[in-house]
Amino acid sequence: MDKNTKLKLLTIASVLIDAVLLNLGFVAAFLLRFGFKLPEENFIAYLTVYPWVTLAGLLLFNVYGLYQSYKRSRAEVIASTVWAIVLLLPVAMGMAFFFRGFSFPRTVFVVALILQLIIFIPWRLWLWRLEKKVFGARRLLLIGGHKEIHITRDKIKDNKIDLFEVAGKLAAPGTIEEVKEAINKYRPEVVLIGNNLPDKLKKEILLLTLSENIPVYVIPDYYDIVLSQAKLESIGDLPVFYLEGLSLPAGMQMVKRAMDVLLALVALILASPIMLLTALLIKIDSEGPIFYLQERVTENGRKFYCYKFRTMVKDAEKLTGPTLATENDPRITRVGRILRATRIDELPQLINVIKGDMSLVGPRPERPFFVEKFTDEVPEYALRLKLKSGLTGLAQVEGKYSTSFEDKLKYDLLYAKAYTPLKDLEIILHTLKVILIKDKAS
Repeated sequence: MDKNTKLKLLTIASVLIDAVLLNLGFVAAFLLRFGFKLPEENFIAYLTVYPWVTLAGLLLFNVYGLYQSYKRSRAEVIASTVWAIVLLLPVAMGMAFFFRGFSFPRTVFVVALILQLIIFIPWRLWLWRLEKKVFGARRLLLIGGHKEIHITRDKIKDNKIDLFEVAGKLAAPGTIEEVKEAINKYRPEVVLIGNNLPDKLKKEILLLTLSENIPVYVIPDYYDIVLSQAKLESIGDLPVFYLEGLSLPAGMQMVKRAMDVLLALVALILASPIMLLTALLIKIDSEGPIFYLQERVTENGRKFYCYKFRTMVKDAEKLTGPTLATENDPRITRVGRILRATRIDELPQLINVIKGDMSLVGPRPERPFFVEKFTDEVPEYALRLKLKSGLTGLAQVEGKYSTSFEDKLKYDLLYAKAYTPLKDLEIILHTLKVILIKDKAS
């Protein structure tokens, strides 16, 4: 049985078990809430909504990538499970209200939340370990420029997921024959091609790997990413890629803006107790203002003042000038470290979203100094200014704090061409998960 078949069977089994465990948590909550008796009226209300609650739970598990958990780290599996269960609570309560008004006991949901966390975290970790054993690390052949393959190898080794075992490296091959020899020597299960190779050789390697049924990864350049989202059309019998600008169409801009305002208002109301407590802690911890206003650049180069809770000592850049924060930066206060790690320092930017300076999702805004610096180094950086800046983005959920600005730019360009309202919701959900993962949130 090949790995794809094993994955399909394991996914089907885990979906069915998840559905049973979700409902087991609710039934157990009923029994605990009502002294091990099931009141008919209340339980009938549950039977009315349980198919929809189950479906919502399974969808949340899928959005958080729990049906291919072997591609995630242990911390990601735990964080994803926690947020999927926590977010199911308001969804389930909303469904109960929609179907049965206030006749459904809300305390059952709270008890079910606790029980499901107790049930699902061990179950999901056990399944993660099983998937790791079944699928293991795939043998990988790296092909690229001298510097590129060493950087890529280090990134693979630093990754805690262990998806790949670097079986071999081929630096700057001159001919396709060298590639054939490397494939015969290392017998890879998958090949990774860098972008610092001649186009002709890249095409030959792709032709070779595809004809040999060897899966292949390609490190894209900026234009590969833009072209990947192009629309295929025909001029006569000539197939062509059609590309428009990166700016969203007017209709999509209206939908995005409406979603931004609605979600930001709800988030601001829910977060207000945390924000009030944060303001108090900042004043107690160090001298200086509660908020930190900093000029940033957004859509079409427009400048605005970005609101954040202050996390550094007063006048931190007075002597150093514009400087990016680093790990263990001495300028960061004690409270500031907690705020940065949990992203609470970003909450005042919800006001920027409501004002229209920012969107909930988009490329993170940078200071004018760094926009100019990065654009000089990589001219394609200017393309990200075609989109309104965001509170979070694809680069933040897929990358790490230490991810280079070049790689973050690739994620920003990919988001620009792949935007949908559902994609924004998915990124927002994944942002919640990232907060709980140290190497991403730090």
